[in-house]
Amino acid sequence: MNRKKVLDYISRIAMALALTFIGVVFIINAGFGLSFLWLVLVIFLVVMIIGGIFGIVLRKSDVKKSVIYLLAHTLILILIVKEPHFYTRSLGLITGLYILLNALIYFIDYQIARRDHLKGILTKLATSILYLLFSLSLIFFPLKSSVWIFVLSGIYLLIAGGIKLLEILSDIFKKHFNVTLSLPVVLGALIPVRIYNSFSKDSTLMDRAISDPKCSERAPLEVFIYLRDGFFESFGHVDLAFEGVIYSYGLHDPLKRRVFGSAGDGVLIKADREAFLENCLKSGKTIILDFKLYPSDDELKTIRERIDALMENAVPWICEAKKQELKGEKMDVQDYISDVYRDTHCELYKFKRGLFKTYFVFTTNCVGLADYLIRNSEIDLLNITGIVTPGNYLNFLYQLYSKGDTIVKDLTILKK
Repeated sequence: MNRKKVLDYISRIAMALALTFIGVVFIINAGFGLSFLWLVLVIFLVVMIIGGIFGIVLRKSDVKKSVIYLLAHTLILILIVKEPHFYTRSLGLITGLYILLNALIYFIDYQIARRDHLKGILTKLATSILYLLFSLSLIFFPLKSSVWIFVLSGIYLLIAGGIKLLEILSDIFKKHFNVTLSLPVVLGALIPVRIYNSFSKDSTLMDRAISDPKCSERAPLEVFIYLRDGFFESFGHVDLAFEGVIYSYGLHDPLKRRVFGSAGDGVLIKADREAFLENCLKSGKTIILDFKLYPSDDELKTIRERIDALMENAVPWICEAKKQELKGEKMDVQDYISDVYRDTHCELYKFKRGLFKTYFVFTTNCVGLADYLIRNSEIDLLNITGIVTPGNYLNFLYQLYSKGDTIVKDLTILKK
């Protein structure tokens, strides 16, 4: 074993042990967690204030915006230093509101599952109620309940550290172990935004980009993760291509959306790989990460069987542009799915029943379909939140790609 490999193992073991140690400390002494986070927050704010002052003096950024940020950071720093209860109450309130949002998500998921006659609806309802009770205790009794934030954080860190240790031991002893713990939802959701910004600013990364999908080598299985500026678009999207055919699942029927545009009829796009990617890239604002996977023959057979089972439950659907085409009219409808149909003449489907009948952005989403079709012994993302974001999947696939000896053999960047 070479020196570089030994150093890599040592650094990974140190990180895993650090996560495990902090997790144990948080569980045993949550008060330490409160103090530790307070110190981290104070250091962060001091650094931001100093950076803001230098930015204003050197005029390296928008002065007006820098002054606003500087005042905001200074005010928060004064409050958490002078008023300890402000820090604890704010922590409880912010976490409580976040958990309340999760309670709402699980309740909507329960309602969708009940309407679509899916299994496990009582579990979804019970989860929603538990989240609701926990969130209310944090919001109304932050001083007493905030200790649980660090107990739960400790459990998460303990699991993460244990999984990392098992990964390292499996690498050392050449044993198979490929389970990755999903990141917390907020962190996972922000990954596509961060990567999009870094790609947009780094010309060396863009020099690697391929503008013509036909020049991108095909693999038996490809997972595409789309990065784009915008609100909902910034959270990313996941599609897959199998043997040259794209399968894209989403909330593509503009007339069948509800819950503020977050839920509605699930629509499956089945299109030619090159034509579909050309359509996605034509605006010039989208960056596509193309992860190339090489499953075994048995795994390829399993994917074919899953696609066949999926299509048995699918029924053809006609978008507005195709309705115009069938009438001999000009296809001039302006919505996403009509634009895709005009460029690709793709096949469109909805589902008669089952898990994918209704699309819900937080649970039964594009990641859910991709994971259903390709999950195997290597594609095994452990998800303890019930919500997997495109950012989580991106992070997971990139970790497999970085190892160099997994099913993910290559990564290509596509950008006009």
